[in-house]
Amino acid sequence: MNNNVDSQKAYPASQTQRTLIASTRVWKNLRLLKALALMIVVAFNVNAATADEATRLISTDASATELLFSLGLDKDLIAVDVTSQLPEDYKSLPSIGYHRLLSAEGLLSLSPTAVIGSEFMGPPQVIDTLLRAGVTVVRLPSAKTGQQLRSNISSLAEALGQSSRGQQLTRKIDSDLAELSTRQLHGDKIAFLLRVAGGLRLAGSDTTGAALIKLLGGRNAANFSNYQTVSTESLMAMQADIILLAGKQQDAAVANLIGEHPVLRHSAAWQQSKILAIDSNSIVAGISVAAISEALRLSKQLSPQPPIIKQAAVQ
Repeated sequence: MNNNVDSQKAYPASQTQRTLIASTRVWKNLRLLKALALMIVVAFNVNAATADEATRLISTDASATELLFSLGLDKDLIAVDVTSQLPEDYKSLPSIGYHRLLSAEGLLSLSPTAVIGSEFMGPPQVIDTLLRAGVTVVRLPSAKTGQQLRSNISSLAEALGQSSRGQQLTRKIDSDLAELSTRQLHGDKIAFLLRVAGGLRLAGSDTTGAALIKLLGGRNAANFSNYQTVSTESLMAMQADIILLAGKQQDAAVANLIGEHPVLRHSAAWQQSKILAIDSNSIVAGISVAAISEALRLSKQLSPQPPIIKQAAVQ
């Protein structure tokens, strides 16, 4: 009987202990979860910082720089060459000079993970030094066609582990090229001009100007290679159907040309409103993503709408 009474008196104390033990376990679990969450956050931040530090890109070519921007990798750029055109609101970057005369010491001092440029990047001993130092070197052929540009995009994206971005950009290029194919000029004679201090330079074969003319489906008015100085009289004698003028200030480029060479008012191109300006930055280093966009813009101005095939009404 006394034992029963004693056990009844002890029962409430035993329940209290159990409650305290359970509470202690809950708090321990909560502390464990908090610690685990903190570890995850720290690990995420460390990995993110490591990833940012691990991707350090140097571009030694204007075309490579444009491709990096088009791929959305401009945030990883740490230096560029003298020909690269950066947006006005972009951060200031060190210049590594001319792509044929690179310095291995200067490049390595920036701790790059990859150096990207054209097949003319050099000298060869600098490339060898970079490779021995474990730096990825990507050399892309100068693009003279849309297909070469497409190939360069894929090669660069794969080398930098960004294949999905590369596929997305090549799909856009394919779409633009497909639309260009429906707006071909079918042999219109085109003169592609550069305005320089000494006068006018006309694009012959083996130039980006000639490559752009081919993209449009036109015929080059020049019968020589590279760029050569041309007089207004010679230009008039070519009887070009279209005159394309490369300039940084597109809005004023044509007006300035006519102001300096008023005889061009008598050309067929002027009378047909076919003297057009093109952004010179888009053709600095071969056929670029911007050059494809410019070609498509020009084709919409110069060629009629693609034919619409209408199904004959059923009688």
